[in-house]
Amino acid sequence: MKEEFEAIFEEAVDKGLSIIGSVSKEVILHFMSENYGVKKGSMGSDPSRIHEALMGILGDGARFAEKCILSALCELTGLEPITVKDKGFVEAIREIRRIYEEKRSRSPGI
Repeated sequence: MKEEFEAIFEEAVDKGLSIIGSVSKEVILHFMSENYGVKKGSMGSDPSRIHEALMGILGDGARFAEKCILSALCELTGLEPITVKDKGFVEAIREIRRIYEEKRSRSPGI
């Protein structure tokens, strides 16, 4: 279940960053990998590193990118964004993960 959420989170990062265009998204993902050690395949293991990387690369623009990622993550997990509206990026991801995994453990056939 952990790997499943991490794959969903990675898809949400990709989808959320796509709003800035595919070339810009790839540049950001490259900088995240090269300068912050945030690599595809392990993004979901430490959301705080994603936050640090986005802040380092985008500055204040990171908040917009994080909102887009959270929106995509809520969409992919079937949660309403209002669930995490007043939470910071890292806290919101942890809450979405907790709710998602709790929901999946109660309904393993989903």
